[in-house]
Amino acid sequence: MPLVLMLDDKKKIAGRIRPDLRSAHINLTSTDEEETFLDRLAKNRPDVVFMTYRSFGFQVKHLKAFLTRIRHANPSVPALLLVSGNRSLKNWRALESIRGEKLFDVVRCEASFAREMTFRTERLLELARSSQDPEPANRSKESSVQEQQNVLLKHLVPQLHNTETGRIDAGKVSEMFAVPLNHVAEMLNAKTATVHKTPDAPALQEKLGQLEHIAAGLLDLAGSQEGLRMWLNAPNQDLDRKTPLELLKEGRAEVVENLLEDVLLGQPG
Repeated sequence: MPLVLMLDDKKKIAGRIRPDLRSAHINLTSTDEEETFLDRLAKNRPDVVFMTYRSFGFQVKHLKAFLTRIRHANPSVPALLLVSGNRSLKNWRALESIRGEKLFDVVRCEASFAREMTFRTERLLELARSSQDPEPANRSKESSVQEQQNVLLKHLVPQLHNTETGRIDAGKVSEMFAVPLNHVAEMLNAKTATVHKTPDAPALQEKLGQLEHIAAGLLDLAGSQEGLRMWLNAPNQDLDRKTPLELLKEGRAEVVENLLEDVLLGQPG
């Protein structure tokens, strides 16, 4: 029977998810001490590890450092991070680089998260088993480098960046979203003349970053720019039958981001 080891800062989450895991024939043991967790990781060799983001004070730097210690102790153990459902999208973006890891997943703490964690655990176990297959001896160094680049740039959309400055270009957003530049200016709460003059201005990058995050998620989901445009222009029941594009023009990009994150994480809107 698979064993899950959990770092749970107040030992409350473990009690809520244990019944669902047990019904899936998965054992769970937990602790609120980091060193105890690492000691059990080395001695008990669990099949999966759980962590709550709260255990790290919602600090990505602390989480990354601890994940490094986990990988040092057991390089192949899958890890699942539980994040409070009301964490801001800035936190989700900060987690992008970690979420690119093959044996790492994130679950929002929602009403049905216990079932979701059980599902994600089973998926990680299957992924871990498949990753234990020996690598082809002729795997090239170039393909390994390409995989690393893919992880590094996963949250970016190169087509939206100015090739000279590296910054996001509002004109390229206009092209990909198939909307006039003045509509993009509305999304950025900026004057059209200003955006037209310097579409990749540093002052616009924060809001353009939101649009890029939306584009990255949609390209991942829909697989094409055509699919991206269809989703943006389709009335959505989770947005009171408004289209996502309408909300973007109203300057409510964060609402669209939240909805898209729910879809990407397999959660209902």
